[in-house]
Amino acid sequence: MVNLCCTKEFLKRLNRKADASEASGSVLGDWYGKELRSGTRRLFVFMSNRTGISLILPARMHDLENIFRQHLGRVLYEVGASPIAIREELAHASDFNYTTSASRSSIGCLNEVVHQCQWMIEAEPGITAESLEEYIFELPLGGPDYWSPRRDTLELLKSFYIDIA
Repeated sequence: MVNLCCTKEFLKRLNRKADASEASGSVLGDWYGKELRSGTRRLFVFMSNRTGISLILPARMHDLENIFRQHLGRVLYEVGASPIAIREELAHASDFNYTTSASRSSIGCLNEVVHQCQWMIEAEPGITAESLEEYIFELPLGGPDYWSPRRDTLELLKSFYIDIA
């Protein structure tokens, strides 16, 4: 199971009510989500609270969970995760729990990612969601102990899943 932690406004936009908070089974932890609006573009941004890796999805509510899984698999492949790690993380993403945001630092990092995406969309209006994700992979996040989303995701998966080369 994966927790999607959202603001009350975002939950309302998704037409969801907050479920009781449960521990996420995913190694990548809870995913913090927010809607990104820039001009006529609307995207959903989800960020892992353990590594800062982000998924930038088309703002489509009717198949959000399927799109989330597709992007998660692609992103984990792109950062170099093993097939076993990808399979296990996708298995956890077969069930979703929608809850309210809990970590102020994760919310702050997510806001940083959303602002960077808005800046990139304004600088390059035709930029794709995949290109935004690639840009965010390399963006240091957080306070004094910066996260490197690509590096930290791969290191966390390597430390948990033995079969990663």
